[in-house]
Parts: sequence; structure tokens; C-alpha cells
Amino acid sequence: MLKMKMNLFSAKSAVKIFCGQYPALFYTMYGLKPINRMLFVNQSTQLVIEGFPRSANTFAVLAFQYLQSKEIKIAHHLHVPSQIFRAVKWHIPTIVLIRNPIDAVASLLVRNPKLSITQSLKNYISFYERIREYRYSYIVASFDEVVQDYSQVIKKLNNKFDTNFYAKEISASAKKNIFNQIDKLSCYFVSGEESKAARPSVQKKELKQIIRQEIHQKKHQSLVVKSEYIFQEFTADKN
Repeated sequence: MLKMKMNLFSAKSAVKIFCGQYPALFYTMYGLKPINRMLFVNQSTQLVIEGFPRSANTFAVLAFQYLQSKEIKIAHHLHVPSQIFRAVKWHIPTIVLIRNPIDAVASLLVRNPKLSITQSLKNYISFYERIREYRYSYIVASFDEVVQDYSQVIKKLNNKFDTNFYAKEISASAKKNIFNQIDKLSCYFVSGEESKAARPSVQKKELKQIIRQEIHQKKHQSLVVKSEYIFQEFTADKN
């Protein structure tokens, strides 16, 4: 029964990854659920924040809203290239988030242990390869930049898109408030799947270390090398 559930979860994930490469297909299929439509890029979207899962997506969205004087309509948390394709087509300001693939995949597997290392690395590679050709139409922000110096990310966004989003350094107390918001979102729904809040912990840190060791096994070497090359490429040329 457990194996059947894992296979079903992997199959659903694979379907989403496939559909997410084709906007017409993705927005038709996943638009059937109202919660998904709330996260879609549409003509009224003011900002898009997307990246591979576990790349500071939740922090980036909440911190951005925290800094603004009014509510901003943000498309986020679907983790598919179609969101970027639409944003580029409609010239919507966009932040693409990226994290070192080893850390991103390790964190993802702690959250979703039904996924495999191989498929997760392939999904990481696929996501960024699909949006690579549009890299001059959005800005790239690494996990560390978002968590440590988000104000500079927003300033870069403003410079590229001629926007005037409020950007200032996030104080320690503000960060605490943001993480408190994340704690309150102990369960939220993304693409119809229940997910736990994106919050670090000692237990997660220990599990991630075990998974990192598994990722570095020889059988994953080619995927690790390819994903790390993509990470270096995107972070070296962030516009």
C-alpha cells in the first residue's frame, strides 16, 4: 500500500512537471481548482516569484509583501516554467529563485520523501533549462541573497523593470515576524497537495545531511554535475 501511494505521488508529480512546460496545457488542467488559479500568472499580476521548490519561495513572497505599503498581486509557488513563459510574454516583473541543487534537493526530499533523488535532480535541471533562453527577461536571486540581503534583490528588480517597489534592509525583528507568519502557515495548499510550512529545524538539518551523502553517490554523479553547472551559470549571470 505504501509503495502504491509513493508511485501515485511520483506519477502526479511527473504529470505536473510535464504539463508545466506547456502553458496552454498547464493552465487548462490545473485551472480546474480555484486555489491554483489564485497562484497563476494573469493579466492583473504585478509580480512573479518562482523557482525550484525549497529555494526560499515562501520567504521571498512573504518578505516582499511585508516590505510593501499595500498588497501586491504576486504569482508564486507553482514551480513550473509556464509561469515564467507567461510573465515574459506579458512583460511582468519576475524574480527567478535558485538554490544550490544539492541543498534544494535535500530539503525537498525531507519535505517529500516519496520523491526520488534521481527524479528531483532531473526536475531541477529541466526547470532551469526550460527558462534559460529567457534569462534576460527576469532577474535571478539566489537562496542566500533572498534570506540575507533581500533589499538588494528588490532594488535590482526595480532597476530592470522600472518599478518602484519598496526596498529596505529586513531587520532581525522583521525576519522574526516573517518566520512567525511561516509558522502560522503550518499547512497550506499548493497545486492541490498539502504541504508543510517552509521552516528550518534541527531535525531537518540532520536528515538533509544524510540525504546529501546519498546524493553524492556515484550513480547520481552526472546529474549532480549538470545541475551544479546550471546553478553556476544562473548565479554568474544574474543581470
